[in-house]
Amino acid sequence: MRPARARDAVRPPSDHVAGARLAPLLLLGGCLWISPADHAVRLDGDGDGALGDVDCNDADPEIGPGRAEIPCDGVDNDCDPATPDGPAFVQGGGAYATVQEAIDAALPPQEVVVCPGTASGPLTVATPGLTVSGAGTVDATGYDGAAITVTAAGVTLADLVVRGGAGCPTPPPGGAPGRYGGAICAVGAGPLTLRDVSVTGARPTSAAPSPATT
Repeated sequence: MRPARARDAVRPPSDHVAGARLAPLLLLGGCLWISPADHAVRLDGDGDGALGDVDCNDADPEIGPGRAEIPCDGVDNDCDPATPDGPAFVQGGGAYATVQEAIDAALPPQEVVVCPGTASGPLTVATPGLTVSGAGTVDATGYDGAAITVTAAGVTLADLVVRGGAGCPTPPPGGAPGRYGGAICAVGAGPLTLRDVSVTGARPTSAAPSPATT
């Protein structure tokens, strides 16, 4: 084997050996040396086809550029911070940066799922037959109106916690003028189904008498 020469000490980054790009090499005492950091980013540590310099988690083959983003898992699955992880997603579709965006995008029988945690209200549901469910909390604390307003028929709200809100701006039939306490308000809508929905912190903004509200 011929001895190493100075001009052999550097190879261009485009060289490939066993699928890995070689960084510029340093000749030390007849040995070719590459720094551990540079070596790591030029290899595919998890075998998913993405090199370490573009793979945001090179120890997990389920995470990398081009992977599908999994809503609500708190992980950047596709290595793109611009891809929303939540706080809500549409079943059969993707995640959205707000719950309202997911509600506006969904078409029944698709369902909007609110991720665990707290999402900002208020919300308006105007799509007939839509179901909004999930383990999350819709928080409209301090808002001078309903936390969730439903204006379409056949809507279902399920498994949610609704916090805050000050009720409907108009009274029910036979009620006195004024705002009525309640976190959820159905305005001109048909049947509204509530299933395992918890309400906390709703407040009226007037002293008008009110029938039972949710």
